[in-house]
Amino acid sequence: MHTTEVKILLEKYYEGATTLPEERQLEAYLLSPGADPQFAAEARLFGHLAKAKQEILPTAAAKEIEQRLQHTAPNPFYRSRQLWYYVGGIAAALLIFFTVAISFYRQPANTHFVAGTSYTRAEAEAAVLQTQQALAFVSAKWTQGTEPLKKLGTLQNTQDKMQNLGALDRNVKTINHSMTKASESLDELERLSKIKIVIN
Repeated sequence: MHTTEVKILLEKYYEGATTLPEERQLEAYLLSPGADPQFAAEARLFGHLAKAKQEILPTAAAKEIEQRLQHTAPNPFYRSRQLWYYVGGIAAALLIFFTVAISFYRQPANTHFVAGTSYTRAEAEAAVLQTQQALAFVSAKWTQGTEPLKKLGTLQNTQDKMQNLGALDRNVKTINHSMTKASESLDELERLSKIKIVIN
C-alpha cells in the first residue's frame, strides 16, 4: 500500500467511515513488518486492538453473565411508562377531536366572532360596507387635500422664470452701463468737434 492510501484509510477510520474489509486491510498493513515507520503510533493502536480481540472471558464469568441476563425480569416502571405514553397520546387526540367538534357544533354557519363578540352574517356584511364607505370618504378627502400641492409645480416654474428675469435684469444693467459710456463718449466727441470748428 502507498502511504497516501494509508493516510486516506486512517482518516476514514478515525471518522468511523471505513468498511470492515478496509479496516482489515489497514490492520494487516500496519501490523506487517514492512509498514512505514511514520505510522508507528497507529501500528501500536491496532496491535492493542488485536490483542483485545483475542482475549476471552473465563467460561465461569461468561456463564454467570448469561444467567443473570436470562433471569433479569423486565423493568415494570419501563412498561408502565410506555403505557402512559400510549394513554396520553390517545387522550390528547380525543381532546383535540372533541374541541374541534364542539367549536363547529356551537358556532352557526352564518355567525362570525370578532374580539369575543358574535355577529350575524348580515351584521358582518354591513360592517364591511361601512368600512368601505369610510375608506372611500377618507380617500376622497385625501385627494382633495393634495390637489393644491399640484400647484407647487407651477410655483417652481414661476420661480425658475424669476431667476431668468434676474439674469435679464443683470444684462439690462450691463447694457445700460455700456450705453452710458457710449453716451459719454459721444458727448466727448461733440465737444471735440466744437473745439475744431472754433479753431478753424
